[in-house]
Amino acid sequence: MKDKIIELRAQGQTYSQIQKILGCSKSTISYHCGKNQKNKTRIRTKKFRNSNPLARKIDHFKRDYKIMFANRLSNFHRKGTRKNSKYEKRNFNYKDLINKFGLETKCYLTGRYVHLLDATTYELDHMIPKSRGGENTLDNCGIACPVANQAKRNMNVFEFLKLCEEVLKNFGYKIEQPDQK
Repeated sequence: MKDKIIELRAQGQTYSQIQKILGCSKSTISYHCGKNQKNKTRIRTKKFRNSNPLARKIDHFKRDYKIMFANRLSNFHRKGTRKNSKYEKRNFNYKDLINKFGLETKCYLTGRYVHLLDATTYELDHMIPKSRGGENTLDNCGIACPVANQAKRNMNVFEFLKLCEEVLKNFGYKIEQPDQK
């Protein structure tokens, strides 16, 4: 198999073409054709994440630590790529986030302006905390300034607002609900 793969590759065939001809997986072809492919991919991915802070934040947002600590990360990634999987809705990228919020947006808690390419001005927040059953989906993702996100911790938005109201009342502020139309 190895000799046939190398011969076809020398003839200028692509991995997809070799896969069709021999009926083997692309990883098998890569294994025989490339040297240190896994390391090259890891370096390429790391370089992209370092050049794109939004991609790094999304990766951190979607990470499922329970699975990682149970040494099942490779299994998680396999499930995440399967069609009709319960993990499929987790598959969003920085382009999806930009389409939803735009590059210039506001913190959903404070209203402060943030720019998605300036990673120091915001954090991605689970609006329904993971500890309360929230998922790693685009619908559950909110853009929050770091101070507000850290103050919110594992509260939902309504609990956080109640806490803010208590703090303001403690310092003598009067709280009025806005007119609802």
